[in-house]
Amino acid sequence: KLPVKSIWAGLFENSASKEVWVRELYKGIFRIMFSGSKTNKENYVIKKYTHADGLPSKSYRYMKFFKFNDELVVGTMKGIYRLHRTQEKFEFDPRFSKLPNSKNKLLEALIQLPDNTKFAAFSEVRGGKRFVSLYKFYSDFSFEKLPVDNEFLRKYSRIKLFASGDKVFLTGTAGIIV
Repeated sequence: KLPVKSIWAGLFENSASKEVWVRELYKGIFRIMFSGSKTNKENYVIKKYTHADGLPSKSYRYMKFFKFNDELVVGTMKGIYRLHRTQEKFEFDPRFSKLPNSKNKLLEALIQLPDNTKFAAFSEVRGGKRFVSLYKFYSDFSFEKLPVDNEFLRKYSRIKLFASGDKVFLTGTAGIIV
């Protein structure tokens, strides 16, 4: 049983490592690690991560989980973080540091295509105004900002990315973009 009353939206499953990540609004994020026993009973261990474990905030409301190159990354209001597995602490993910204003970008959505190309939607607040940007990442971690009008994009919230063939779709509260 998780030591929380309710799970605030946020669930990430990594079947390869047999773990599930959940987020609770004020308590932290939790990793549930499963392992089968000889009797085929599921055993699990719960590990809690908080601000003390490297997460950049004591509020976990805007943290989102994503799979990036077969590892978990956490989008926060202060940039993208990843778990340093040997130290069991979160750290700012330096792979994203070349993005303009990287420590203020919230990763809203991420999709990885079969050719390992990734598309990501970010939001940030500057001068009291919300900005949304789309990027394409390549396997060598180079990237390009996609030429989409911010005035158009900023109308979108609850952003999700989907792929069909060679097309990427952005959906949100304002509709759909191909």
